[in-house]
Amino acid sequence: MKQITLFVILCFLALNCKNKTVSQPTDKAFLIAFEDTTKQFGWGYKDLKGQVVIEPQYAMVQPDTFSDAIVFAFDKRHDMNDEKHGWIAINKQNQFVLKPFMYDNGPDYIQEGLFRFVQQDKMGFANIKGEKVIPAKYIFVAPFSDGMAAFCNDCQKKEMGEHWLMKGLFGFIDNKGNEVIPAQFEDIGLGFENGKATVIKNGQKMIINQKGEQIKEAK
Repeated sequence: MKQITLFVILCFLALNCKNKTVSQPTDKAFLIAFEDTTKQFGWGYKDLKGQVVIEPQYAMVQPDTFSDAIVFAFDKRHDMNDEKHGWIAINKQNQFVLKPFMYDNGPDYIQEGLFRFVQQDKMGFANIKGEKVIPAKYIFVAPFSDGMAAFCNDCQKKEMGEHWLMKGLFGFIDNKGNEVIPAQFEDIGLGFENGKATVIKNGQKMIINQKGEQIKEAK
């Protein structure tokens, strides 16, 4: 009886495995970076068969594997004032998608599924598909943390040696672009964590919740 039952189970598994298809990356869905060292700007992408899909033309690319809708490429073929100069996001058709905000000498990090991009000197947020989720309408936005990102529209950049910071009044938006807390803080610290943020308003340091309500004073 046990042998018959085992035979039936094996037949059932074999039939199901035969009818199932194993998902494999297609040539067009998965590209690999390569460098042509004979060119001044020699980075491009090939498919899994070794066919060149994006001709070598960039000074740098990241990441090495192109599996998402966009990758970042460093394009030095354009004038410094052209938005396509420097780090840009491109799609698999080698089309310009958007210009990422520069952070830590490279394209902005993806945090909570979004990264910052710039357009006509304003900042917004895009996702890894290259979709502009929050339009570029802010002078400055900080990365998302705990579902919230700081923004300011009257701030100015203050140089501090090799670094800089923004001076002005800050508020907070959610990941849909809603301005949940109006701009009113001189400093927003590291942003929200576990539903709380340490901010400075009218010179007073305080801890607020995600509605902008003061919870208590901060030392």
